[in-house]
Amino acid sequence: MTSFDLNSSRASASRLGRISGDSRTGACQDSDFFWKIIRFCLQLGAFPDIDFRFNLIPADFAADVIVRLASSKFSNQTFHVMNDHDCSFKDITRILAKRGYSFVELPWMDWKARVSQSLEAGNDAGNAGGLAA
Repeated sequence: MTSFDLNSSRASASRLGRISGDSRTGACQDSDFFWKIIRFCLQLGAFPDIDFRFNLIPADFAADVIVRLASSKFSNQTFHVMNDHDCSFKDITRILAKRGYSFVELPWMDWKARVSQSLEAGNDAGNAGGLAA
């Protein structure tokens, strides 16, 4: 995201991490690939047992930082708007389990086999949680 002030010729760039839902309500757009993968895994009833790490920043936090940067006197700089703490796929599965979702964690190759079986069987989860849509 870039901004440019025509009156003062000030420019800055903001590079955003992965935007998650609102920190208070959890509301988010659900067409993002990341959320489609989570939904797909829930429909499949299985998550890969991987320790993939990623950075999520709540939408309201990201918006606040962008507004503050846009109204600041900084110019000709790039800002990386990210969360101070990464999380992992395992963090997500722990949270989902605490919320009552039922699934198994499978080694990567076993999970891939289950995905293939689901696709071949034409199950609802076979569309990869709307990934094809």
